[in-house]
Order: sequence, then structure tokens, then C-alpha cells
Amino acid sequence: MILSDDLPPLISNATAPSIERPPATSALTAVSEEEKPADLASITRTLFQWARENPKLKILPAVERELIIQALLDTKGNQVRAAKLLGITRATLRKRVEKFQIKQELAIQ
Repeated sequence: MILSDDLPPLISNATAPSIERPPATSALTAVSEEEKPADLASITRTLFQWARENPKLKILPAVERELIIQALLDTKGNQVRAAKLLGITRATLRKRVEKFQIKQELAIQ
């Protein structure tokens, strides 16, 4: 499961009012305040707004797919390191790569 606290700071500039949320329960809780994205709540609101505007968009699978692609690009295709970045096992990463058909599209240089 991908929680809003698991999303990278790829999307920002959302200006919706702040929403009361429970404390973060992801790997980001182990990161110092200086290292956290500036406003993860705004990123989440932006994603949610996209999902609301396009009912056919399945936001969680789309975000999960992009996170996996980014992790594989950042690690130059090293699945062990990519899985560690994402907080999942290599077996889970391999299943997701197959599920989202990433292998055919991912050209790591």
C-alpha cells in the first residue's frame, strides 16, 4: 500500500487548504524534518484532485508505477537497491515490474 507520506516531492504547487491528518506512518518518519518534502500534503491533494477530475484514472497504481520506474532509473536498474529505496522486497518489486509491464518500457542507460 502506498501512503501519501511515501510519495516523492515530484509534484508541488498545490494550494488547497490544509487537511487534518493522522501522524505519518511510513519510512519518512525516520527522516529528519530538514530532509522531508516541503509539503507532502499538497502533493497528495494535487494527486487527489487529478483523480477527481479524471474518474478513469487509477491514482494508486499510476503513482506506484512511476515510483518503481524512478527507483529503477535512480539505481540504474539494480533491483535490490530499487526495492530497498521503495521499502519493499526484491520479489515484490519484480512482481510489480511484471504487473505494470515496466520491463519493456524501461531503457536504462
